[in-house]
Amino acid sequence: QYNSAGEIFYACFGAVLLRRNVLKKVGYFDEAYFLYHEDVDVSWRMRLAGYRIIYAPESVVYHAHRATSSLFKWSSVVFHCEKNRLMSLLKNYSVFMLLAALPFHALLSVLRAANALLKGRPRECLAMARAFAWNAVNLAGTLRQRKKAQALRKVSDLALLGLMDKFSIELKIKLGMLKSEVKSKVAQDSAAEKNKKDFED
Repeated sequence: QYNSAGEIFYACFGAVLLRRNVLKKVGYFDEAYFLYHEDVDVSWRMRLAGYRIIYAPESVVYHAHRATSSLFKWSSVVFHCEKNRLMSLLKNYSVFMLLAALPFHALLSVLRAANALLKGRPRECLAMARAFAWNAVNLAGTLRQRKKAQALRKVSDLALLGLMDKFSIELKIKLGMLKSEVKSKVAQDSAAEKNKKDFED
């Protein structure tokens, strides 16, 4: 999927180069995010303003996943992820897309909460409920940020949909869509490791 250079919807800010004038125009990090999805929010605003985000396959970066969030309780991580996902939708989607996306987002959240409850993780359910409550209480502030984001808009949501992954990694796993992809990647990695070892020998 990422073997060649091309446009992507958002960049992981663990490894990214940004133009300072672009950041000044679209705005910096929204402090309300605190943990997770802040890079998606900034990237989304850049996209709304008409800027492109390009993936560079030649760049190799090693990132310690969850190095910071591992210091927090898992329920806290769930809270911020859920809170920030919803906040990103409220800020950056058009009204039409919000009407279409919010019911689906709510359904997925309910399913995630039910799954957590069935597996004996009630704190996750509470964290998700807190995330929705936070967005309700802070809706006025989110709408002020939304006004700024929508003022940047030069690109329609429909034009950006093609760059969005139609299925999240989480949903792919649930639907079993990653099995063949993972098997293929494991086979490629094993072959590469064998070739490296043969070369060294």
